[in-house]
Amino acid sequence: MDRSRIVVGGGSAGGMIAVNLCYMKEWNAGEWDRSGVVGLVNLWGSPRPDWSFYEVNPEDPPALIVHGTQDAAVAFSNALDLVKELESQGVHHELVTVEGAGHTPHRRMDNFVQYIARFLFELIRK
Repeated sequence: MDRSRIVVGGGSAGGMIAVNLCYMKEWNAGEWDRSGVVGLVNLWGSPRPDWSFYEVNPEDPPALIVHGTQDAAVAFSNALDLVKELESQGVHHELVTVEGAGHTPHRRMDNFVQYIARFLFELIRK
C-alpha cells in the first residue's frame, strides 16, 4: 500500500466527513496530520457552513466535487460555498454539476463517472 497517495472520498454524509477530514487543521488532540492525502472526491456531500470544521489553505489537496442542482437533502449551494473557499485559496478543484439531479443521482452516473476516473488518473500519475 502506498501511503503517499491517499484519496479521501465519500457521498452525502461521507462526503461531508471527507471534506472536513481533508481540510481540517486541528482536532481535540492537536494538529491534524494529513500527510499522504493527495485528493478529495466529494459526491454530493459538501457541508453547510455551520456544519463545517474545515479551513482551506493553499497547500491543501485538490478536490473533485459532484453535485446535483436539485438536491433537496444537501443543498447545491453548499458545493458552491466550498468552491468559493477553494478558489480563494488557489486550491485546484473541479465542480461537476449534474443539472436537474437530486441527492445521490446514481441513475445519472454516466454524466460524471468519467470525470472521477480522469481526476484519479491525474493524481496517481504524478
